Amino acid sequence: GDGWYTDGDGRKYDYYNGWAMHLYPVLHAWLERDERLLELYGGRLERHLADYARLFGGDGAPMHQGRSLTYRFATTAPLWLGALTGRTPLAPGETRRLASGALRYFLDRGAVDERGLLSLGWHGPDASVLQGYSGPASPYWASKGFLGLLLPPDHEVWTAPEEPGPAERADAVTPLGPPNWLLQSTRSDGVVRLHNHGSEDVRYDPYYTRLAYSTVTAPAPSYDNSVIVGGDPSRTGIEPLGAGEGWVASRHAAGGGARVTSVVLARGAAEVRVHLVSGAEPGTRVRVTGWSAAEGVRAELLPALGLGDDLTGVTTGGPTLFAVLARLTADPDPAPLADLVSVRAEGTGELEVRWSDGAGVRVRLDGSGVDVTAGE
Repeated sequence: GDGWYTDGDGRKYDYYNGWAMHLYPVLHAWLERDERLLELYGGRLERHLADYARLFGGDGAPMHQGRSLTYRFATTAPLWLGALTGRTPLAPGETRRLASGALRYFLDRGAVDERGLLSLGWHGPDASVLQGYSGPASPYWASKGFLGLLLPPDHEVWTAPEEPGPAERADAVTPLGPPNWLLQSTRSDGVVRLHNHGSEDVRYDPYYTRLAYSTVTAPAPSYDNSVIVGGDPSRTGIEPLGAGEGWVASRHAAGGGARVTSVVLARGAAEVRVHLVSGAEPGTRVRVTGWSAAEGVRAELLPALGLGDDLTGVTTGGPTLFAVLARLTADPDPAPLADLVSVRAEGTGELEVRWSDGAGVRVRLDGSGVDVTAGE
């Protein structure tokens, strides 16, 4: 739905959706001049591009999530395809800005080696982004990014001035229904964050199973963006529990037979992450982790409920609530995170979140799901 496909069985959602699932049927329909197929698949592409455009950072970086990242600027293919077929909600200058930004992002960061060849990696060589099927020629799926050369020289995508992409225009917190994601972007630093509450594929862990991804960080071996129950960082059987204005929620299986019900609320660059751990033995140690470190950005994580300064706590005899404040920002001098939002427990599985502008949100988590409502 909404232009989203899964890559096979289960909930294998990633932004590969745009440059594989959409590319071939739409390109086939256009080349064959099959108006019926073009209406069907082109309509799906147009709807998808409204979400897809939000997956690029202000510096041109695509989202660091999912499979086949070594294909790099292949991520621009659906942008060009929308312009080529007229199935796009994007202005011509915005299409070129996103596409040229992604190409520049990689070329400026060493994607091409001393022989002029694309390396197996992300910026330069990087084995962490590879899959078992990756081979020396794999990076040349980046050739999909040259689809724009099918546009004639006088096409408005080439002649119109570049326009800023979504991450450059305004702060935004955008729920995506089918994958059950929440996209959080900030104009001041161009950082885009993806809160993942519906996508998993254990074959490609950790690029599917973490709670969050961004355009400026990579998954860390130390299990960033995770809830670690009894020393086990497992997150399987993800059950989406909805996404709405400023929030997204899910439930998953964790270590020792426990279940974790989670909700994240976001505003600006600030986040509140709430986890209700049930089914664990009393006294089970729970540790919550946040964003991984990266050059030029600040990653913060503060305990709010149920956790000590080391971000660990223990379960009680029943469902136990844990909450943290988190932030990933490239702003040089941000306001203190604790001044932007506060969290107060109001019972087992219930709490109130209050933002610095006075807006309040009430959250309830239990065995039936998650309920998020605007407060006073």
